[in-house]
Amino acid sequence: MLARQAWGLIQFPDSLCTQLLKAKYFPRGCLIDTTFCSNASTTWQAIMHGLDLLKQGFIWRVGNGSQIRIWRDPWIPREMSLRVISRQGRCRLRWVSELLDIDGRGWDFDKLIHIFNPADVEEIAKIKIPARASEDFIAWHMEKTGIFTVRSAYNLALNIKRGQGVQSTSSAPNGERKL
Repeated sequence: MLARQAWGLIQFPDSLCTQLLKAKYFPRGCLIDTTFCSNASTTWQAIMHGLDLLKQGFIWRVGNGSQIRIWRDPWIPREMSLRVISRQGRCRLRWVSELLDIDGRGWDFDKLIHIFNPADVEEIAKIKIPARASEDFIAWHMEKTGIFTVRSAYNLALNIKRGQGVQSTSSAPNGERKL
């Protein structure tokens, strides 16, 4: 239920409750990027515990790519890891929007092949870019609809407790696979 409260803060950033909590606990950032602070109220500490679970199951859906960080954010829908598994190396690109073609309506495959390993290129190519210009948004990866449910969050929490979290495998805890 605490994850439900955190999800509400993500989905409704203009609500009075979200604005008050943002002013106090994450004034210069995004709720997804906040970390636990020791002097927080018990209510905020409880919401942060729910947020920790949310961080394991949310995914960015690509619109124009301007809000999604290539190397840090979960944006690739797959089973083992929602993040890029390729090494960043000397790549200076930061935003998913920089991986799109000039029109912003499709992927720049030359860039993708040059930057990412074949497994990442294959998964990125499966992501469809909307025909109309739209904003990126956060969805719940544990449901096909992308809508958060307490049931799916509970199942995720059980899987994490059993050591079967979304972003790891038994052979590689950090989510990487050897090719």
